[in-house]
Amino acid sequence: MDKNDKDIVKIKYPKSKAIIGIIILIFLIICWILKNTNLIRNYYINYLVSIVINNSLNIVFVAVILFVLNFCEVAILKRQIDKGVEQ
Repeated sequence: MDKNDKDIVKIKYPKSKAIIGIIILIFLIICWILKNTNLIRNYYINYLVSIVINNSLNIVFVAVILFVLNFCEVAILKRQIDKGVEQ
């Protein structure tokens, strides 16, 4: 075992923003599927689906922003790790 093997540390990158973005997109897909079924005749489902479908562009925009924030956070963390290794 080399000295370098002892210095290896597993880093867990933050995934919460990406998971929230995926959940938002899955919810949007579920509402789109409900829109095409007979459940749309239920008043409460119709109301919920209409709100989500009318704001779908904003919902997708929020999900994309969460993915970009997650990507930036991972990139910053990698850069900080690389700077620490160089010193």
